[in-house]
Amino acid sequence: MEKLGQAGQTMVEYILLLAVVAVITVSLFKTLEENLVSGPNGIIKTYLGEFSTMFEGGNYNGRYKRFTIKR
Repeated sequence: MEKLGQAGQTMVEYILLLAVVAVITVSLFKTLEENLVSGPNGIIKTYLGEFSTMFEGGNYNGRYKRFTIKR
């Protein structure tokens, strides 16, 4: 049977390991969120910026095309 002190130490080590993993995960998601969504050069803002310039002023010069599917 293990000593109570050794089992407590193991539990503390697991809790510390989980805390470190949680901190790394949160910082990783914050970095990804900044790079993908809210950053000035984020992918989503870049895409939406291009999309808004295309429709700016209500002048959309694109044309719809019709495609037929052969049976």
